[in-house]
Amino acid sequence: GEMIEIAKVEGLMEFTPNSVDFVMFKFGEGNGNTPKMLIDRFEIRSGVFPLSDVGGDAVAVQITGIEVTGEAPRTATVTWLSEEGATYDVQWSDNLLDWNELEKGVMAAGAESSATDADIAGAVRQRYYRVARSSAP
Repeated sequence: GEMIEIAKVEGLMEFTPNSVDFVMFKFGEGNGNTPKMLIDRFEIRSGVFPLSDVGGDAVAVQITGIEVTGEAPRTATVTWLSEEGATYDVQWSDNLLDWNELEKGVMAAGAESSATDADIAGAVRQRYYRVARSSAP
């Protein structure tokens, strides 16, 4: 069908898809021109647009900060919006392919929660975090 623009610099625009295609192009010769793309998770659910409107009193999971302290080893504290009484699972990855559990079942005591990743080796140059709500209050 006709192409629909679904994203801009500001983020996703509202749309109702009946199918979703990901198209990658390679121009030129050699592997150096191969596009590098990873889709960790892609989900479209009814009623989630705009993204900030999750319905009812539920709070959208949104990481609000990552504070890194120390030299080697370093410590990173991940903070996210939470709903009191809900539980959250926090994971980390150094490559966006292999995910490791940081904390499972973090019980939210208020509107913001956090988890700490301690003893990050000095050789680690980047680390990614994700938070998922595992149960409602």
